[in-house]
Amino acid sequence: MHKKKIEDVSPEDQEEIIQNKFDEYSFKDPYPEILPSLLNPIDIEKYIHKTGMISPFIKKNLKTVTYRVPLYGDIHYWENNERKIKELNQNIDDVFELKPNAIIYIHISTTFRVPYYIAFRFNLKIDLVHKGLLLGTGPVVDPGFQGRIMIPIHNLTANKYTLRAGDGLIWVEFTKLSPYEDNVKEPPTKFDSLIKHTANDYFHSANHMQKIESAIPDAMNSAKKDAETAKRTVTLLSWGATLVVLLTVAGITIAGYTLLANVITPTISLIDNQKNQLVKNSTEIKELQETVKELQNKIMLENKDEK
Repeated sequence: MHKKKIEDVSPEDQEEIIQNKFDEYSFKDPYPEILPSLLNPIDIEKYIHKTGMISPFIKKNLKTVTYRVPLYGDIHYWENNERKIKELNQNIDDVFELKPNAIIYIHISTTFRVPYYIAFRFNLKIDLVHKGLLLGTGPVVDPGFQGRIMIPIHNLTANKYTLRAGDGLIWVEFTKLSPYEDNVKEPPTKFDSLIKHTANDYFHSANHMQKIESAIPDAMNSAKKDAETAKRTVTLLSWGATLVVLLTVAGITIAGYTLLANVITPTISLIDNQKNQLVKNSTEIKELQETVKELQNKIMLENKDEK
């Protein structure tokens, strides 16, 4: 009974065939003659076809020692406390706008089935790194992992970037581990399959589905509000200082009028009164002097008459 070819069956049957391959060779190395090392592209392709460790596999994405995983899958992010999902499919015109200081989670559509004698290492595509994007996980996919990985990406810049469906997202390299002893018939540690693991499963196990947003925009908004508050405070203080000066000037003016009304004016009035009194007294003295003189003259005349 001949085996079915992958391209001749439905997607569901393809997955079953690939899973059967992995189950057979997940711990049994089909190429023991290949030495433990960083695998070259020929050996990588051999293991992919034999064990189903990458699906779907796109041969043109295989380079010298790495495999380029395309940007297909669903992108999860939070905006204004609301969770949003953007799907990037095979349509090349499908894009996602990555905003400044944003954190997104890409649940890639590529499925990894990692044999127990191989480790995957991955890094963000170099041009994305040069744009200031930070890969928030990895870079190792452990031997025995089965499923779609979730990749957090943080845009640390003030720039907005367009992510296009099908563009390169990560580069994966494959390292063969040193062999187990012959008496080891199964892996020391087994991993449960995460083939059916959804993005919600990842979020629930990580933080019970709480929102995940960058703290930078909130910090910037808080700093902006503090700056505006400080500016208003300075303005109020400036107006307050101006008001104090005006009140001080007004107070000095009022005090001047008070001094004039309560001290200076009465003093001037008192001086005027004293002056008038002096004039009056002087007149009275002069009149008295004249009276005295008249009396003296009268006395002198009387004395003459007596003689």
